[in-house]
Amino acid sequence: KKGYSSLPQAIHDKYGPTSALIFAGCVAYRLYNEVWSNSRVIADFFGRQTRNVPHSNGQGTRTIDASDGWWISAILVTLLPLSYVFLGGMRSSLISDAAQTVVAVIFLVV
Repeated sequence: KKGYSSLPQAIHDKYGPTSALIFAGCVAYRLYNEVWSNSRVIADFFGRQTRNVPHSNGQGTRTIDASDGWWISAILVTLLPLSYVFLGGMRSSLISDAAQTVVAVIFLVV
């Protein structure tokens, strides 16, 4: 509305280029957190991110990195939605969120 084709364009015209860059940075930060948190939640269905194992000397435990299954699922769950978003924008992002929900529900039931 009001002659603007996008929110960043409106911010740029009303508040200047610095405000538009700050807005873009905030959006990028928010998207990063959203994508990574979704990936982490789904990846946790396929393994643990970290685990505690006994020290070789038998005293206490130490934390080791995630299982291979966790990393594989985290990468796949991140790449699938990103490919839809890059190919089709917000509409495909919503479709991909719906598809992820269906897959998550299926895995919870099975």
